Amino acid sequence: PEDVTVIGQAAFRQTCVSKVVFHKNVTEIQKDAFANCGSLKSISIPSTVKVIGEGAFRQCMNLESVELPGSIKKLPNNLFQGCKRLTNVQIGRGTEEIGKSFTSCESLAAITIPSSVTTIAEFAFSGCTKLTAISIMNDKVTVGKRTFFGTHLENKDAFVARFGEAAFY
Repeated sequence: PEDVTVIGQAAFRQTCVSKVVFHKNVTEIQKDAFANCGSLKSISIPSTVKVIGEGAFRQCMNLESVELPGSIKKLPNNLFQGCKRLTNVQIGRGTEEIGKSFTSCESLAAITIPSSVTTIAEFAFSGCTKLTAISIMNDKVTVGKRTFFGTHLENKDAFVARFGEAAFY
């Protein structure tokens, strides 16, 4: 319904939702709203959404594609944790911080981080075992410890020189 502005905490958790269409009045998706939705394959979040809660899409085992608007300034912890089939992630320009958002996204092979991102938290991409290519467009971004732990970045030496070994170990 168009009068819904907030998708509540765990509102659709562990349901068989396979497709979600957000209307223009939705401004917030709360914690665990779609966690463990095994039939969900793709998500496109509109720019009207300003806040997204921790673990909102965690453990969506068949989620493959995600579009995140720049209107969401912070991607929270565990946002897509354990989304094992996630391969396509588009982060909109305007996002400023990436929390421990993509841990154990085992199929994620490449991602571009827009220049608006200033902070990438510890363990943000840890356990992304197929992650081989990451483009970080901001030269002054701060990267936490073990951000890339368990990845197989092709340009690892350049990342170690830029962020230090602690970003990997």
